[in-house]
Amino acid sequence: MLINAAAVGAGSVGFAAVALLAHPIGFPKFSQALLGLLGILTVDAASSTFDMSPLMRLAPQWVGASYLFWPWIPVLLWSYVDGLTAPAASPRVQKWRPNTLAACLGMVLYAPTFLLSGADKLALADGTLRPATFHHAMMALGLLGFVLIWIGQMLVSLHQIARRLVAHRQRVRDLLSDVAAVDLRWIDGFGVFIGMGMLLAVADNLSGVILGYELLNSTTGALFEATVIAGLAMFGVTQKSAVPDFSREAEHTQFEPLHDGPADVAADDFSALASQSDAARYARSSLTGDDCRNIIARLDQVMTRQEPWRDPFLNLKMLSELVATKPYYVTQALNTVLERNFYDYVNGWRARAAAAALQASDASVLSICEDVGFNSKSTFNSAFRKEIGVTPTAYRKSGA
Repeated sequence: MLINAAAVGAGSVGFAAVALLAHPIGFPKFSQALLGLLGILTVDAASSTFDMSPLMRLAPQWVGASYLFWPWIPVLLWSYVDGLTAPAASPRVQKWRPNTLAACLGMVLYAPTFLLSGADKLALADGTLRPATFHHAMMALGLLGFVLIWIGQMLVSLHQIARRLVAHRQRVRDLLSDVAAVDLRWIDGFGVFIGMGMLLAVADNLSGVILGYELLNSTTGALFEATVIAGLAMFGVTQKSAVPDFSREAEHTQFEPLHDGPADVAADDFSALASQSDAARYARSSLTGDDCRNIIARLDQVMTRQEPWRDPFLNLKMLSELVATKPYYVTQALNTVLERNFYDYVNGWRARAAAAALQASDASVLSICEDVGFNSKSTFNSAFRKEIGVTPTAYRKSGA
């Protein structure tokens, strides 16, 4: 009970923090989804606390009430990630998608259980309920359907989220030279943790049915839920939109709809587009090969003379203004001529400048890292190894 109470407290604090932070910016889609998730999980933790307390015997009709909202968890998880990463270039038309309809069906299937009498719910909780009426039969079938649909929903949502994150990370590397704050790596860990929890829950249920004993206890379940709530509150409260404000003009051609219908009919248009070849992506562009090579020449000239790469916050819009061309033309030139994205192009310049500084001075690696425009040493090490082939320390020792 103490763990569940802590989860309720964490969820309540997180809910209040998200509400306070989102209010000045008009409650964007991802904030609404996060509020929904924290609300459902907090209610579920409170319900679990109630189910394990003496109060359960006084008001048994409310036992398991929070499960009625579980079908909306996968819907809100996807909505949260979609809100953080949705392309700004195309208008988004809200649709009743299959996962939303599945959530409604899940609620309908759980309704017979929710509407059981208090006495039947107590018997169900104690494991002594024996199906004897049509309502009991409907409850049993409904529970089976509810569980199967919920597992299916979660798997589909996690798959959609994984595809979207891969496409998003490719996308922001065409826009920014520092992606640490927008690549949403924490969601990877969150998704893996939820997936492991689902597998353990399934294994626990199978063990109970086949072997007659449970692998997990109520404390384990409470600890898992408390961890999910605390992690979601901690990371979600601090996470801002992962799409740069200038992305609309920077993606004028890249993120047009791939179909003739409304821009949001397909489940994940821009994930599909991100997997296209450069030739297919720029098939309708007016730029010729000579135009792209000319843009690269101007970029190299600016990077050499003005050294804008020293600015750790350099982005595609800023660099395109320096060469007096449109952002999406710069992206096309980099992708087709150099076969690199903006992130690798800028960090390549930074890494080469760092390599020269490592040989020409005795300054510390960290000092050189900051001087050439990197915000973190881990990003510096990764970019340096990718460009030069060895770590900064090994390069200095080699005297190359």
